[in-house]
Amino acid sequence: MIGSEQAYYSGILEFIGVFIIALIREYGWLIVPVILAIIGRKLYKNHISETMAPLERLEDVKIKSGVYTPNEAEEERIVSLIKSKDPQFDKELFELFVQEIYIRFVKAYTNNDLDSMQKYVDINIIENFKLQIYQKNALELKDYVELLEFNYVDFFGYHIEGENEIVSVATNIDMYEYTKDNEGTIVIGSDKIKKSMTFILSFTRKVGGKTINNLKDYKDGKVHCPNCGGVITSSYSECEHCGTTLFNSTENWLLSHIDAL
Repeated sequence: MIGSEQAYYSGILEFIGVFIIALIREYGWLIVPVILAIIGRKLYKNHISETMAPLERLEDVKIKSGVYTPNEAEEERIVSLIKSKDPQFDKELFELFVQEIYIRFVKAYTNNDLDSMQKYVDINIIENFKLQIYQKNALELKDYVELLEFNYVDFFGYHIEGENEIVSVATNIDMYEYTKDNEGTIVIGSDKIKKSMTFILSFTRKVGGKTINNLKDYKDGKVHCPNCGGVITSSYSECEHCGTTLFNSTENWLLSHIDAL
């Protein structure tokens, strides 16, 4: 059966080849630009697929199931693409960085201290979440989010937009999420029943940014500051002892988009 299928498709390819040659002989220079245009379009589509924004994947996930499943092959392709432009880029370190920045952002939101995140979060996100706080305050309500565990951080997409390169990750987090009124009573959600939520987080930096990885032995859980030598226990972005930048680039990665599935 397989042999007959191969012969069938070989016959089709041979026919197409003969047909193209006949067209070239018949129409000469008129058909050549058409063939070149088709080839060029194919190459262009391949290039675009390398740097495609993750919108299509995201919409596909939302429409088909609403459940995100990590894709190891796609993640490997994305990481390889980033490393081809930034050889020092470190997948595991970036995942730790993502977790830290999101934890700090959620704490800042809960504590109404979002301005402290301007170094790592786009100002538009900060202003949007400050507006949410203002609206809840007007209703005499307050949101609380307690992050319990990151189940995974999966590289979801990579693309270039103008002068910026954007890396998107999908992360699934176990958490408590609830809202209290001004008397401290929980009116929405629960602080006892955990929920699992998946977010698409995008991080942006200038095209051409290069990773400066000056952390030591982080894979073994023994991270030391290259400046003061202090052991880093809670931050992969700056030393908790002397403030030295640890995971950096020519332009710091900025959390530029948050989307919940």
